[in-house]
Amino acid sequence: MNSVAVLPIVATPSIAHSLDQLPPDDRRLVELAARVESVQPAYQRACEASEAAWEAYYEQMPERPSELAWRPDDPVTYDVEQVDLKVEHPYQAQRRGRLWCLDADIEKLRGKPLMRWDFVGTDEEWERDESHRFDKDRRPLPQCAHLWREVQDHEGQARADELVAALDRWQLDLEELRRELRVDELDKRSEQLHEDLRAMWQKMLQLRASSLEGVQAKARVLYRSIWNGDPRDQLGGCGCTDARLIYGLIADLTGEPVERLALEGRA
Repeated sequence: MNSVAVLPIVATPSIAHSLDQLPPDDRRLVELAARVESVQPAYQRACEASEAAWEAYYEQMPERPSELAWRPDDPVTYDVEQVDLKVEHPYQAQRRGRLWCLDADIEKLRGKPLMRWDFVGTDEEWERDESHRFDKDRRPLPQCAHLWREVQDHEGQARADELVAALDRWQLDLEELRRELRVDELDKRSEQLHEDLRAMWQKMLQLRASSLEGVQAKARVLYRSIWNGDPRDQLGGCGCTDARLIYGLIADLTGEPVERLALEGRA
Protein backbone atom coordinates (compact mmCIF):
# COMPACT_ATOMS: atom_id res chain seq x y z
CA MET A 1 0.00 0.00 0.00
CA ASN A 2 1.36 3.43 -0.92
CA SER A 3 1.80 6.05 1.74
CA VAL A 4 3.21 9.55 1.94
CA ALA A 5 5.80 10.26 4.61
CA VAL A 6 5.80 13.97 5.48
CA LEU A 7 9.17 15.02 6.85
CA PRO A 8 9.82 18.24 8.74
CA ILE A 9 11.32 21.10 6.74
CA VAL A 10 14.80 21.73 8.08
CA ALA A 11 15.48 25.39 8.79
CA THR A 12 18.49 27.05 7.20
CA PRO A 13 21.52 26.51 9.44
CA SER A 14 22.75 29.72 10.92
CA ILE A 15 26.04 31.21 9.71
CA ALA A 16 28.78 30.30 12.12
CA HIS A 17 31.49 32.71 11.00
CA SER A 18 31.86 36.30 9.91
CA LEU A 19 33.04 36.82 6.34
CA ASP A 20 36.56 37.76 7.46
CA GLN A 21 36.94 34.49 9.37
CA LEU A 22 36.13 32.26 6.40
CA PRO A 23 38.78 30.45 4.36
CA PRO A 24 39.67 32.30 1.13
CA ASP A 25 37.66 30.04 -1.18
CA ASP A 26 34.58 30.16 1.03
CA ARG A 27 34.81 33.92 1.36
CA ARG A 28 35.02 34.21 -2.42
CA LEU A 29 32.03 31.87 -2.82
CA VAL A 30 29.91 34.01 -0.50
CA GLU A 31 30.91 37.18 -2.35
CA LEU A 32 30.17 35.65 -5.75
CA ALA A 33 26.82 34.33 -4.57
CA ALA A 34 25.86 37.82 -3.41
CA ARG A 35 26.82 39.24 -6.81
CA VAL A 36 24.82 36.55 -8.63
CA GLU A 37 21.77 37.28 -6.48
CA SER A 38 22.06 40.98 -7.26
CA VAL A 39 22.26 40.40 -11.03
CA GLN A 40 19.61 37.65 -11.27
CA PRO A 41 16.53 39.95 -10.94
CA ALA A 42 17.87 42.25 -13.68
CA TYR A 43 18.46 39.22 -15.89
CA GLN A 44 14.89 38.00 -15.31
CA ARG A 45 13.46 41.42 -16.20
CA ALA A 46 15.63 41.57 -19.31
CA CYS A 47 14.44 38.11 -20.45
CA GLU A 48 10.81 39.06 -19.92
CA ALA A 49 11.27 42.30 -21.87
CA SER A 50 13.02 40.44 -24.70
CA GLU A 51 10.29 37.78 -24.88
CA ALA A 52 7.58 40.46 -24.95
CA ALA A 53 9.38 42.31 -27.76
CA TRP A 54 9.71 39.12 -29.82
CA GLU A 55 6.04 38.28 -29.25
CA ALA A 56 5.04 41.74 -30.47
CA TYR A 57 7.41 41.39 -33.41
CA TYR A 58 5.85 38.15 -34.64
CA GLU A 59 2.35 39.57 -34.16
CA GLN A 60 3.16 42.68 -36.22
CA MET A 61 5.43 41.12 -38.85
CA PRO A 62 4.55 42.39 -42.32
CA GLU A 63 3.55 39.66 -44.74
CA ARG A 64 5.94 38.56 -47.42
CA PRO A 65 5.47 40.46 -50.69
CA SER A 66 3.41 38.55 -53.24
CA GLU A 67 6.37 38.75 -55.63
CA LEU A 68 8.18 36.20 -53.41
CA ALA A 69 5.56 33.50 -54.02
CA TRP A 70 7.33 30.65 -55.80
CA ARG A 71 6.63 29.89 -59.46
CA PRO A 72 7.58 26.64 -61.23
CA ASP A 73 9.96 28.43 -63.61
CA ASP A 74 11.70 30.49 -60.89
CA PRO A 75 15.51 30.30 -60.74
CA VAL A 76 15.36 29.41 -57.02
CA THR A 77 14.02 26.66 -54.80
CA TYR A 78 11.23 27.15 -52.29
CA ASP A 79 10.33 26.89 -48.62
CA VAL A 80 6.95 25.60 -47.43
CA GLU A 81 4.82 27.64 -45.03
CA GLN A 82 1.97 25.72 -43.42
CA VAL A 83 -1.22 27.81 -43.42
CA ASP A 84 -4.45 27.06 -41.53
CA LEU A 85 -7.51 27.12 -43.74
CA LYS A 86 -10.73 28.65 -42.40
CA VAL A 87 -13.59 26.16 -42.42
CA GLU A 88 -17.11 26.32 -41.04
CA HIS A 89 -16.96 23.26 -38.79
CA PRO A 90 -14.44 23.47 -35.91
CA TYR A 91 -13.49 19.79 -36.28
CA GLN A 92 -12.65 20.15 -39.94
CA ALA A 93 -9.48 22.16 -39.55
CA GLN A 94 -7.26 21.89 -42.60
CA ARG A 95 -3.76 23.04 -43.50
CA ARG A 96 -2.10 23.67 -46.81
CA GLY A 97 1.42 24.50 -47.83
CA ARG A 98 2.23 27.91 -49.25
CA LEU A 99 5.40 28.00 -51.32
CA TRP A 100 7.80 30.92 -50.96
CA CYS A 101 11.05 31.49 -52.82
CA LEU A 102 13.92 30.57 -50.53
CA ASP A 103 15.70 33.66 -49.17
CA ALA A 104 19.14 32.03 -49.32
CA ASP A 105 18.70 31.22 -53.00
CA ILE A 106 17.58 34.77 -53.78
CA GLU A 107 20.72 36.07 -52.10
CA LYS A 108 22.80 34.00 -54.52
CA LEU A 109 21.25 35.96 -57.41
CA ARG A 110 22.47 39.28 -56.03
CA GLY A 111 25.07 41.19 -58.01
CA LYS A 112 25.62 38.71 -60.85
CA PRO A 113 23.90 37.85 -64.13
CA LEU A 114 21.48 34.94 -64.20
CA MET A 115 22.87 32.07 -66.25
CA ARG A 116 21.29 28.98 -67.77
CA TRP A 117 22.52 25.83 -69.49
CA ASP A 118 21.78 25.30 -73.18
CA PHE A 119 22.07 21.82 -74.67
CA VAL A 120 24.54 21.69 -77.56
CA GLY A 121 24.62 17.92 -78.16
CA THR A 122 22.91 15.86 -80.83
CA ASP A 123 19.36 14.53 -80.81
CA GLU A 124 20.71 11.07 -80.05
CA GLU A 125 22.70 12.39 -77.09
CA TRP A 126 19.62 14.25 -75.83
CA GLU A 127 17.69 10.96 -75.74
CA ARG A 128 20.27 9.33 -73.45
CA ASP A 129 19.46 9.66 -69.74
CA GLU A 130 23.06 10.26 -68.74
CA SER A 131 23.12 13.50 -70.74
CA HIS A 132 20.78 15.22 -68.26
CA ARG A 133 22.62 14.63 -65.01
CA PHE A 134 23.23 17.72 -62.89
CA ASP A 135 24.68 18.23 -59.42
CA LYS A 136 23.03 20.00 -56.49
CA ASP A 137 24.29 23.37 -57.77
CA ARG A 138 22.55 22.80 -61.11
CA ARG A 139 25.76 22.21 -63.01
CA PRO A 140 26.13 19.29 -65.45
CA LEU A 141 28.17 16.39 -64.14
CA PRO A 142 31.64 15.95 -65.65
CA GLN A 143 30.63 13.02 -67.87
CA CYS A 144 28.08 15.15 -69.71
CA ALA A 145 29.54 18.66 -69.29
CA HIS A 146 30.60 18.76 -72.96
CA LEU A 147 26.92 18.58 -73.98
CA TRP A 148 25.99 21.84 -72.29
CA ARG A 149 26.97 25.50 -72.64
CA GLU A 150 26.37 28.16 -69.98
CA VAL A 151 24.78 31.33 -71.37
CA GLN A 152 23.18 34.42 -69.86
CA ASP A 153 19.44 34.05 -69.24
CA HIS A 154 18.08 37.40 -70.37
CA GLU A 155 14.44 36.33 -70.02
CA GLY A 156 14.87 35.05 -66.47
CA GLN A 157 16.95 38.06 -65.38
CA ALA A 158 13.88 40.29 -64.95
CA ARG A 159 12.36 37.75 -62.55
CA ALA A 160 15.66 37.44 -60.65
CA ASP A 161 15.83 41.23 -60.27
CA GLU A 162 12.22 41.30 -59.10
CA LEU A 163 12.96 38.68 -56.42
CA VAL A 164 16.00 40.55 -55.11
CA ALA A 165 14.11 43.87 -54.97
CA ALA A 166 11.09 42.30 -53.21
CA LEU A 167 13.32 40.58 -50.65
CA ASP A 168 15.15 43.85 -49.97
CA ARG A 169 11.88 45.71 -49.37
CA TRP A 170 10.60 43.04 -47.01
CA GLN A 171 13.84 42.79 -45.05
CA LEU A 172 13.92 46.58 -44.70
CA ASP A 173 10.40 46.50 -43.24
CA LEU A 174 11.44 43.77 -40.81
CA GLU A 175 14.53 45.70 -39.70
CA GLU A 176 12.45 48.84 -39.14
CA LEU A 177 9.99 46.90 -36.98
CA ARG A 178 12.84 45.35 -34.99
CA ARG A 179 14.27 48.81 -34.31
CA GLU A 180 10.87 50.15 -33.33
CA LEU A 181 10.31 47.33 -30.85
CA ARG A 182 13.96 47.37 -29.69
CA VAL A 183 14.19 43.62 -30.29
CA ASP A 184 17.94 43.48 -30.89
CA GLU A 185 18.70 45.91 -28.07
CA LEU A 186 16.69 43.91 -25.54
CA ASP A 187 18.16 40.64 -26.82
CA LYS A 188 21.68 41.99 -26.38
CA ARG A 189 20.87 43.17 -22.85
CA SER A 190 19.60 39.76 -21.73
CA GLU A 191 22.51 37.96 -23.43
CA GLN A 192 25.05 40.21 -21.73
CA LEU A 193 23.52 39.66 -18.30
CA HIS A 194 23.47 35.92 -18.91
CA GLU A 195 27.15 36.02 -19.84
CA ASP A 196 27.86 37.94 -16.62
CA LEU A 197 26.02 35.28 -14.61
CA ARG A 198 27.72 32.47 -16.47
CA ALA A 199 31.16 33.96 -15.79
CA MET A 200 30.36 34.03 -12.06
CA TRP A 201 29.04 30.46 -12.16
CA GLN A 202 32.29 29.33 -13.77
CA LYS A 203 34.34 31.05 -11.08
CA MET A 204 32.30 29.34 -8.38
CA LEU A 205 32.89 25.95 -10.02
CA GLN A 206 36.62 26.47 -9.58
CA LEU A 207 36.32 27.04 -5.82
CA ARG A 208 36.06 24.35 -3.15
CA ALA A 209 33.82 24.96 -0.16
CA SER A 210 35.19 23.90 3.22
CA SER A 211 32.66 25.62 5.45
CA LEU A 212 28.89 25.65 5.82
CA GLU A 213 28.76 29.19 4.46
CA GLY A 214 30.56 28.19 1.27
CA VAL A 215 28.22 25.25 0.69
CA GLN A 216 25.20 27.46 1.34
CA ALA A 217 26.49 29.99 -1.19
CA LYS A 218 26.70 27.31 -3.88
CA ALA A 219 23.24 25.99 -2.99
CA ARG A 220 21.66 29.45 -3.20
CA VAL A 221 23.14 30.08 -6.63
CA LEU A 222 22.05 26.65 -7.82
CA TYR A 223 18.46 27.14 -6.64
CA ARG A 224 17.83 30.81 -7.36
CA SER A 225 19.97 31.43 -10.44
CA ILE A 226 20.79 28.24 -12.33
CA TRP A 227 17.48 26.54 -11.48
CA ASN A 228 15.72 29.92 -11.50
CA GLY A 229 13.69 28.85 -8.47
CA ASP A 230 12.22 25.85 -10.30
CA PRO A 231 14.16 22.67 -9.44
CA ARG A 232 11.31 20.44 -10.56
CA ASP A 233 11.68 21.73 -14.11
CA GLN A 234 15.47 21.40 -14.10
CA LEU A 235 15.47 17.85 -12.77
CA GLY A 236 12.61 16.82 -15.01
CA GLY A 237 10.08 16.34 -12.20
CA CYS A 238 11.61 12.94 -11.55
CA GLY A 239 10.38 11.21 -8.39
CA CYS A 240 13.43 8.99 -7.99
CA THR A 241 15.33 8.98 -4.75
CA ASP A 242 18.40 10.89 -5.94
CA ALA A 243 16.29 13.76 -7.30
CA ARG A 244 14.30 13.93 -4.04
CA LEU A 245 17.53 13.99 -2.03
CA ILE A 246 18.89 16.83 -4.17
CA TYR A 247 15.69 18.80 -3.57
CA GLY A 248 15.92 18.14 0.13
CA LEU A 249 19.60 19.07 0.42
CA ILE A 250 19.15 22.35 -1.42
CA ALA A 251 16.10 23.17 0.70
CA ASP A 252 18.03 22.41 3.89
CA LEU A 253 20.89 24.67 2.87
CA THR A 254 18.86 27.58 1.50
CA GLY A 255 15.67 27.55 3.54
CA GLU A 256 13.63 27.41 0.34
CA PRO A 257 10.29 25.53 0.57
CA VAL A 258 10.70 21.81 0.08
CA GLU A 259 8.97 20.58 -3.05
CA ARG A 260 6.34 17.86 -2.54
CA LEU A 261 8.54 15.59 -4.63
CA ALA A 262 11.24 15.81 -2.01
CA LEU A 263 8.81 14.75 0.72
CA GLU A 264 7.16 11.85 -1.07
CA GLY A 265 8.18 8.31 -0.32
CA ARG A 266 6.95 4.81 -0.87
CA ALA A 267 6.48 2.20 1.79
